[in-house]
Amino acid sequence: SEDGWKDLINYHNEVVGFFSLVCNAFNNEDESSTRKIYDEATRLNDLADQVRKAHLDRMKSGSCSALPALTFSDMAVAL
Repeated sequence: SEDGWKDLINYHNEVVGFFSLVCNAFNNEDESSTRKIYDEATRLNDLADQVRKAHLDRMKSGSCSALPALTFSDMAVAL
C-alpha cells in the first residue's frame, strides 16, 4: 500500500541517518557520541515497532494482500 511504502522510505531514511552518525563518530574517534548513538538506536527500535504495528494493522484491515505483505516484511527486516 501507499502507506506501507511511506513507512519503509521513512524508516530507510532514518536508518541511513543513523549509519552516517555512527560512521562519523567512528571515523573521528568521537567517544562522546556514544550516548547520542545509544539514544538514536533506541528511537529507531521504537520506530521499527511502530512500522511493524502499522503493517499488521493494514493486514488486519485487508488493505494489504499476502504477497505485498510478505515483501514489506522482508524489506523491513533487512533494514
